[in-house]
Amino acid sequence: MLWIALAFTQLPLEARWRNDAEPVGPRAIVRKHRVTLCNPAAEVRGVRVGQKRSLAIEICPGLRMADPDDPEQAAALDEVALALARFTPAIAFVRSASGTRGLLLEAGGSLKLFGGFHALLHAIRFTVSELGLSVDLAAFTTATGAWLLAQHGMQSEHALRHLLEHVEASAHDGSGSADDPLHALDSLPTPLLDTAYPCADVLVGIGCGRLGALRHFPREELIARFGAGLLDEVDRAYGLAPDPRDFWSPPERFEARLELMARVDHAEALLFGGRRLLVQLVGWLGARQATTRAIALHFDHERHRDNGPRHSSLYIRLSEPTRDLEHLALLLREHLARTVLPAPVLDIRLEATEVEIADGASGELFRSRASDDQAIARFAERVAARLGPHAVRTIALRDDHRPEAAQVLQPFGAIPPRRVDPRRQTRIGHVEHDRQTLPRPAWLLSRPVQLRIRNQRPWHHGDLRLLAGPERVESGWWNDTEPPAPAVRDYFIAENHDAELLWLFRERKPGGDEHWFLHGKFA
Repeated sequence: MLWIALAFTQLPLEARWRNDAEPVGPRAIVRKHRVTLCNPAAEVRGVRVGQKRSLAIEICPGLRMADPDDPEQAAALDEVALALARFTPAIAFVRSASGTRGLLLEAGGSLKLFGGFHALLHAIRFTVSELGLSVDLAAFTTATGAWLLAQHGMQSEHALRHLLEHVEASAHDGSGSADDPLHALDSLPTPLLDTAYPCADVLVGIGCGRLGALRHFPREELIARFGAGLLDEVDRAYGLAPDPRDFWSPPERFEARLELMARVDHAEALLFGGRRLLVQLVGWLGARQATTRAIALHFDHERHRDNGPRHSSLYIRLSEPTRDLEHLALLLREHLARTVLPAPVLDIRLEATEVEIADGASGELFRSRASDDQAIARFAERVAARLGPHAVRTIALRDDHRPEAAQVLQPFGAIPPRRVDPRRQTRIGHVEHDRQTLPRPAWLLSRPVQLRIRNQRPWHHGDLRLLAGPERVESGWWNDTEPPAPAVRDYFIAENHDAELLWLFRERKPGGDEHWFLHGKFA
């Protein structure tokens, strides 16, 4: 098993001010009138952990301070877990005795899917940074061992590479390398253990300041003095004892909210917060193996004296379902650029209004028609998002047997395009066709052209030979006041002297007169 641990040592600071639009300045977390955490900008001005509140203010007059907010930190970790759910379903929350919060990911089964060990680590770091957080990341073969390494600091690339080689060797021959990476834990400070944190000074005094020394100390004496919990935690770190974890489950329905630190007057300024919500959406969709066809961004506005709108929404509909972060972010940017806010915004909320289970797709060695169609659809979506839905039009099918009324132009993305099953399509020639329904040409004339009759047969630059038909169409009689006019026709497929296939119809009238018309051509 391969465990990846994420330790958020700066979470109390970042959860409090990560949505702040002001430039980053000196900031600190204060507990019981003492500084417990400060950012680099405060450290440069002389603020240190452990200083009294009054001294820190005197040293740095512009220091912004706040008490640790556990609900804010828990909400930030929930966002991270939701965004990382696309990498693995096995995610567990963890918190050390010193107060450091983090996540544990069992990612052994995700390496091949995401391009290998280093590609997966890079994707995790990128996702966390998109949420405005910093993280110390470590990987190990045990959950407790990975968590201890993450608290101690980020592992070197050499150590991570050595760990991966050991995991791969163990998977092939069932035994690790001679230089077992478990020895990497020996140099870690003993106070990192939750059970050792209250008695850290005593352990250091007896020469057990490192895990390696603690392992070689007589177990009976340690149990008698510190209890069995200390050695149990050490055994879990080294893989000598089971280490069960309670895994987190994503919600059944996606809805994420972001409270802004200051009111926003222009819609384009909401892109930063909107992208953060999209990162969570993509993670939730990946965990559910789903895609979305429509999203909604809801705005909570500042209340005005003139009783303006309290809420408004921006709806984005896609031609093809997706969970591509960059594509969704690009569409959101284009829509926000055209949006005029009726009032300043205080909160935003993202909702996935249409979710579909994604079909399993295999990789492509060469470009296929499906990938080309997807590229065209995404290009049309971008143009429609920038210029407006009426700037791009698409053909939509209607439930009408009259060819001139069977399709209509509509704004792009208004109605999902109907998919035609290729097994229902018929062909002309030596292949038998359906006698009840004839195939229809892709090229229709703007207006049917009346044909001449010679020898009681239709004539168009020569005699026409009827190949198939008739297909009777009687439609529009229930609404004869609106165009197009009601149709009473018999359609035929004919061939001329140049072997072209034409689509004809014979108009039937109550008086008995019949007229022939050319309505389309087959390519």
